[in-house]
Amino acid sequence: MPAPVTAHTQIQTAPQGWYPPHSNAQVQEMQPDGAYKGGVSGSVGRVSQIQMSKRGMENNQTGPGAAQSPAYQSTKQGAATMRPEEELDRLTKKLVYDMNHPPAEDYFGRCARCGDNVVGDGSGCIAMEQVFHVECFTCITCHTRLRGKPFYALEKKSYCESCYISTLERCSKCSKPILDRILRAMGKAYHPRCFTCVVCNCCLDGVPFTVDATSQIHCIDDFHRKYAPRCSVCGEPIMPEPGQEETVRIVALDRSFHVNCYVCEECGLLLSSEGEGRGCYPLDGHILCKSCSARRIQDLSAKISTDC
Repeated sequence: MPAPVTAHTQIQTAPQGWYPPHSNAQVQEMQPDGAYKGGVSGSVGRVSQIQMSKRGMENNQTGPGAAQSPAYQSTKQGAATMRPEEELDRLTKKLVYDMNHPPAEDYFGRCARCGDNVVGDGSGCIAMEQVFHVECFTCITCHTRLRGKPFYALEKKSYCESCYISTLERCSKCSKPILDRILRAMGKAYHPRCFTCVVCNCCLDGVPFTVDATSQIHCIDDFHRKYAPRCSVCGEPIMPEPGQEETVRIVALDRSFHVNCYVCEECGLLLSSEGEGRGCYPLDGHILCKSCSARRIQDLSAKISTDC
């Protein structure tokens, strides 16, 4: 029988920046006066729109916060196709320009996705402690816009809920994604509730178990009841007592016996190879003690003599 093993669960920690349902995850909103106002999101995680001051645009129409110099302005599509040295040169010029032309009041920072300035009322949002253009803050996989929607952050990458779930491990039994605790056994992942005995369906999370030749999972008791040899006298499986890991099986005449079932068929004497005068003396397929075996031999001899 395979040695029993114990399956253990591990905690699948939420990704950094992940906002669990109904948590007190904080999002931030930029007020017209430029001050942060904390808010509480009631969903997985939400980003807030940056409310820029229109007064800043009216009073600084020529400032760099409103628009960049054509010499240093580039499209997001063009930046994506630049060679590394061209991109470095562009960013260097942009940095020099921004240092020489301080941003206007409606400037809020650089977009973490495309690197361009976030300028103008309603043009940006804050998520994962970073600033994004509204059109840049999208799911990294399907590119759905995420402003005002639940999202998951994994290694500073944003995912919509369905795309995030598709990245999770799936249970080997029910095939559904594992959202919290993972139980690993035999190189597979399970929901703890799905890791059960195939016979009694009891949960085996943290409990010793074993598998049969077809890799089906069994609790120890059901494995013994199903596969242990059966006593030729009482017909019950020969298995360890509760709380024990081993038991003794006696084999005689190619038959299995419990220790307490191994008795002389004639007089009921408990047989043992260790007890003096209590050994087994089989005769014609019968389990007999020494005395009963000798008596039968004498009876047979007498009958043969009479017949002759």
